[in-house]
Amino acid sequence: MPAPVDGHYWFVRKRFGYGATPATWQGWLSVLAYVAIVAFFAWRLRSDTLRIAVLTPITLGYIWFVSTKTEGGFGWRWGK
Repeated sequence: MPAPVDGHYWFVRKRFGYGATPATWQGWLSVLAYVAIVAFFAWRLRSDTLRIAVLTPITLGYIWFVSTKTEGGFGWRWGK
């Protein structure tokens, strides 16, 4: 996994399960921005098909972004 450009990780791996959680204000701000973008498009787009077509690449891009900013990358964890 490549190190972030600024040398700091915005997210840490979850202790149990798969994924990451914000560890810095930048991480929390990115979560807030993602939620705002998804809410905006979900509200503005009337067609379910169009919502899926627009929100799927946004969500996949955000997951990729978070994985690049996560210390240790993504992976399943059992609490160790």
